[in-house]
Amino acid sequence: MTTTYDAAHVLAAYQGIRERTVALLRTVTEEQEHLTVPSCPAWTVQQLSCHLFGTIDDIVNGRLEGAGSDAWTTAQVERHAGESVAQLADRLEGTAAAFDPIMVVIPAPVNLQIVMDQGTHEHDLRLALGAFGAHDAPSVPMGTAFLLNGLRKVNPDLADTIEGLPIDAFERFRAVTGRRSLSQLEALGIPVEEFSRFLVSSPISISPVDIVDAPRP
Repeated sequence: MTTTYDAAHVLAAYQGIRERTVALLRTVTEEQEHLTVPSCPAWTVQQLSCHLFGTIDDIVNGRLEGAGSDAWTTAQVERHAGESVAQLADRLEGTAAAFDPIMVVIPAPVNLQIVMDQGTHEHDLRLALGAFGAHDAPSVPMGTAFLLNGLRKVNPDLADTIEGLPIDAFERFRAVTGRRSLSQLEALGIPVEEFSRFLVSSPISISPVDIVDAPRP
């Protein structure tokens, strides 16, 4: 069954991501800006911050051609390359007045896709900084729902299998967003070959290395 959410709840989930992310970015030291993000090894913390802000800024300013593509995200990183993480935190916080009225009217499933992307990168940032938390945030099941709803259209049995696995909701979220390796997915009980075929048509890919988010305290 397709999982749906009220638009106001999706907005609130995104606002939670933004609030937590801004607070986290403001803790980043100059040295940490240059850390490689283990789950996005092509990016440093500063470059991931460019994408987090850049995506919202692009939506507000209508720069949507090629949205989600490598060229689109590369342009975000290049556009804000000279900015510090602290500056990007301020700019991300400053998008609220313009973006929130847009977000609440963005139709499903695109609104959930935004939550999935921003929520995934919140936890990528936490992983890079060793600042774990927010496993129970509403964005976690929403992000999972976006991907499983899409999977259900082409392979409903696989979607039901993944949804029914007796695993933690946060672990399921990180798995379906490509933040687990093949061996980790197999250990979780996810049919890797079928799931890999689904991801071929998406910008998500399975991590080539094991990714371990700290467990709940």
